Amino acid sequence: MITYGELTDNELIFFCQAKDSLALQTLCDRYEPVLRRLLQTHFLVGYTWDDWQQEARIVMYRVIQQFDGKKSPALGWLYKVALTHRVIDLIRREHAQKRIPRLETIPLDANPARTADLLTDPEWAELEKYVGLRESLVDYVQSLSRFEFKILLAYLHRQTRRETARQLDCTEAQVLSGIGRCRRKLETLLGQRSA
Repeated sequence: MITYGELTDNELIFFCQAKDSLALQTLCDRYEPVLRRLLQTHFLVGYTWDDWQQEARIVMYRVIQQFDGKKSPALGWLYKVALTHRVIDLIRREHAQKRIPRLETIPLDANPARTADLLTDPEWAELEKYVGLRESLVDYVQSLSRFEFKILLAYLHRQTRRETARQLDCTEAQVLSGIGRCRRKLETLLGQRSA
């Protein structure tokens, strides 16, 4: 009978790669101090010790599947790096969730009175203007030639005509002409929008 605790990392890795779950658990137990040290400096709301152990087990499994004893550095180092990256990913995901706006979605035909209130609300009108402006800006950018678009970007980054001409390998007169075309296209688009 095999006593997993007495096996070396490489022997346990061999068994893990052959889908032996006891060998995987033995490695996870052996490297549990790495997880504990990592959790002393990182915290995620709502994660229990069991959640962390499960994440650590998944990371260990992935590391073992990619492990090559001849080419790979020590298992402990690979595991620590992979686990650190996983913890950082989870923290990043948690912070991203906080930035997602919590908007109430309502089917417009569910409550006609509420829909009428929403559509006459001044905030709704502002949103409608914003959406229309955004669509107009997309149309504007799509109406520009590649050269005009590059000139617009340079203009927005406050580059001088000389810098822009040097960057785009053209004359300052061509840059000035391009700025004029960009301006006229924008004025035309805004004129159509207000009409």
